[in-house]
Amino acid sequence: MSHLPPELIEAILEDVPESSLPACSLTAMAFVVASQRRLFRRMTLSDLPAYERVVRLLDASPHLAQYVRALSLVIGGIPKESTLMKSIILPLTKLERLSIYGGQKVPLPQNTWLIDVLQRTNIKHLALEDLLDVSSSLIAQAFSSCDGVLLSDIALSDNSLDAFPAHGLGAITQFDVLEDPSHDILTFVLDPKWVGSLRRLRRLSLTIRGLCKSFRVPAPKELLVACSLTLEHLTIRFSTPPGQLPMLPALRILEIRLHSSLIKNASVLLAISDSIRSSPHLEVLILSLEEHRRGLDPWPERGLLAWAALDSAFVNPDNTHLREIHFCLRWVEAKKFTEFVAFIQANFPRTFEAGMMKASHCAAHEDPMDRLRRYTMEGYYP
Repeated sequence: MSHLPPELIEAILEDVPESSLPACSLTAMAFVVASQRRLFRRMTLSDLPAYERVVRLLDASPHLAQYVRALSLVIGGIPKESTLMKSIILPLTKLERLSIYGGQKVPLPQNTWLIDVLQRTNIKHLALEDLLDVSSSLIAQAFSSCDGVLLSDIALSDNSLDAFPAHGLGAITQFDVLEDPSHDILTFVLDPKWVGSLRRLRRLSLTIRGLCKSFRVPAPKELLVACSLTLEHLTIRFSTPPGQLPMLPALRILEIRLHSSLIKNASVLLAISDSIRSSPHLEVLILSLEEHRRGLDPWPERGLLAWAALDSAFVNPDNTHLREIHFCLRWVEAKKFTEFVAFIQANFPRTFEAGMMKASHCAAHEDPMDRLRRYTMEGYYP
């Protein structure tokens, strides 16, 4: 094995399941470094024993720190100013992706080493969720130095931006706002002093919940207008029927996430048609229907005029770029998915005959920010 070039060994191990990597590292000395490099590429620490275990691991094998590129931390239940945080964060000099999840609405400044790592310019993807007392200056810095930022259910410690210098175009190209019940996030990013930093955005994910009248509320629509000239991929999740999107000339992929019960609403179907007209260069439309494991309501009867209108909108000759309509039904058993596919084929005959229709029960698109957040929630333990 020792005569094999390192590049070939790396390529071989890329196809090995992560669960088999420890065994691979024992097969030959040549496999040790490559196995460790992939095995410790990312780490998730979700409780105090996991923090303690990693500290012992890094003390025994300090070279492993240089392999870590993605780190996800659940800080609820970790003692304030714990020295464990320092022992873990300080040696991770090659860190590129960082996710911090409170879990119990924990104040972010509880540990100075968390603030230290957030201020590193080598962090290119940042996710902050379920946190209190997040400084506006940290968000401002993230917009300036990160490629992707995900914010969900955070409370800013200060909304006064006078203390921070105005920024022009930021580095950020992807922005995810998953939950914003206090409206702190949108209030911050739409301040005239900062909204210019969003004008390079290519991908945006936005959740709009409750009876907020969707895009009749100024803030979400203003966010879309601010990045409309560059936005290529938009994901919107609604809990109420959506309103009309603003004109998005650069948009290529649009994903609309709805509870399955809303797909029977004629105003929802009309809004989807309007969204196509607002995006003249749209190539892929994804309708992601979420069941929430409570069982699907009966699908509406055939013959609903709004279904026919939407079917016509999909195959309209004016939509010269539209090539794929992807229906995604999440979290269902095989039998229900089969019934769902039959339903959409029956109600969208022109789209189906044109070969534009696709159906699945898994995410249609995923990128590193999606995976970074999932590692935090599901856990990955070294």
